[in-house]
Amino acid sequence: MTRTEQEYRELRQLPRNERRSWVRGMFPEGAPPQWWLSMVESAELGVSPMRELPADQYRENFEFAVSLLDLALDEGGLSPCHCAYWMVRIAATSLRFRTQIDHLPEVVTPDGAARIALERIPLSREEALAAANRRRDDLGRGEDRFYVPGDDLSDARHQATEEIRLLQEVERVLSSLEWIADRIIDEQLSREIQSWLNLRSMMEI
Repeated sequence: MTRTEQEYRELRQLPRNERRSWVRGMFPEGAPPQWWLSMVESAELGVSPMRELPADQYRENFEFAVSLLDLALDEGGLSPCHCAYWMVRIAATSLRFRTQIDHLPEVVTPDGAARIALERIPLSREEALAAANRRRDDLGRGEDRFYVPGDDLSDARHQATEEIRLLQEVERVLSSLEWIADRIIDEQLSREIQSWLNLRSMMEI
């Protein structure tokens, strides 16, 4: 068993109200994003329909995945959009089961996950399109301003990188919404998702 597998197992076995203190004890200065990703990927494996677990076990695994993403968000381990991406991904996984699993958390239904994702998009459609157009103009002039971790955003030369980072976050969310767009029940929500996905093609650089 690898160290990551051992840590996942320990975290999974803890009551929900003890997980935060366990993570902080393991990482006094904050767990790195790579660690959170490894935990979330393990949680995704736990809800794979290929495992053929009892329905109650699957339900518990979905609930754990949700609590893990909530904790990653609260602890700043993953960005709001990255957590939303994974919530949609988990919701998409739930659609692969041949028979429905009753009483799953609302946030891993297509409508529930999509609402969270849309709420966390950091730009309006107008802002996203304008930012994408500016990015396209920069590339046309031979400028490359993609955000690089460690850039000093206080430096005037890097002010634009924050906008690029936000664009990348928007793209992350929209890429996930494509997986569940045709399974949305709420008509107004479906229309909003489709508006964003239509915009996505106009934002491509």
